[in-house]
Order: sequence, then C-alpha cells, then structure tokens
Amino acid sequence: MKDLVTTLRKLVFGLCLLAVVLWLDRVTGYEVSVLPLYAVPIGYVAYQLGLGWGLFASALSFGCWFWANRPGEPADREAWITWERSSMAGVVLVIFALAVARAKRVLAREQSKLQQLEGILPICMVCHRIRDKDGRWIDLNDYLHIHTAAETEQRVCPQCSGAQALTDYAQ
Repeated sequence: MKDLVTTLRKLVFGLCLLAVVLWLDRVTGYEVSVLPLYAVPIGYVAYQLGLGWGLFASALSFGCWFWANRPGEPADREAWITWERSSMAGVVLVIFALAVARAKRVLAREQSKLQQLEGILPICMVCHRIRDKDGRWIDLNDYLHIHTAAETEQRVCPQCSGAQALTDYAQ
C-alpha cells in the first residue's frame, strides 16, 4: 500500500510538472518552441517510476505539445509541416524517456558494483581467507567467484619464482 501511495505521489508530481510546461507552451504561442521543457516531466517520471511510466509520460507530453501547437495555428502554415513537426517531437520525447530509463539502469548496476567493492574486507593474515557477512571464513578464490565476475588463475610471480628456484636448488 505504501508503494502505491509513493508511486501515485510521484506520478501526480510529474503531471503537475507537465501542466506547468503545457501552460508555458500555450502562453508563449506557436512562435516560441518549449519542446525541450517537456523533457523535465518525462525525465522525472522515467527516473522515478521506470520505463513504462516514462513512455506514458512521453505520450501524454506529446499529446499536450500537439494540443498546444494544434494544426491551423497560424492559418498560413502548411498541413504537412504540422505533421512533420509533430512526428519529430514524438520521436524525440520517446527517445528521451528511453535514455533516462537506460541511464538509471546503468547507474543502479554501477552502484551495486561499487557497494560490493566498498568497505573493509577482513582477511586472515595466515591463510588469506576472507570473512563474509555471515561470519564464515571463505577461500579468497571462492569469495571472488561469489561476489564478482572475476576469474582467478594460479600463477607464480617473478620474485616467488626466483625464491622457489633457490629453494629447489638448496634441497
């Protein structure tokens, strides 16, 4: 229930933003294009509520823009110009909603990666095991496999390689 109320509040705020832009569009008339301002309610709704609501907001914004710049105003304008401007406006508004939703997904994914890498990682100084959130001690390779996409490969560094050769020679 709380989620529904929060969603409705965000949607109503987005609609209020759209109403302000529509009012500005009607006041300024056909000569001044406020099409970029329609991106504000679309961006807000797409970011706060997701792609589906963002596309809904872009369709609603397109309808408001089309109404504010309706055909026949001014009378000397060709009909095809109205339809060309309208189709371009619709495409731009939908692309903006898609871009905002994609940017939010990328941001969420990057924040998730960052949270995995932040913080203090308790490592045993003797066996190099790592303590996880549950207090269990896990092998470093297993920990990396569980928490990251990294794959480990067993190698010997040049310093240890030289030390190992001296140890083998001494025996």
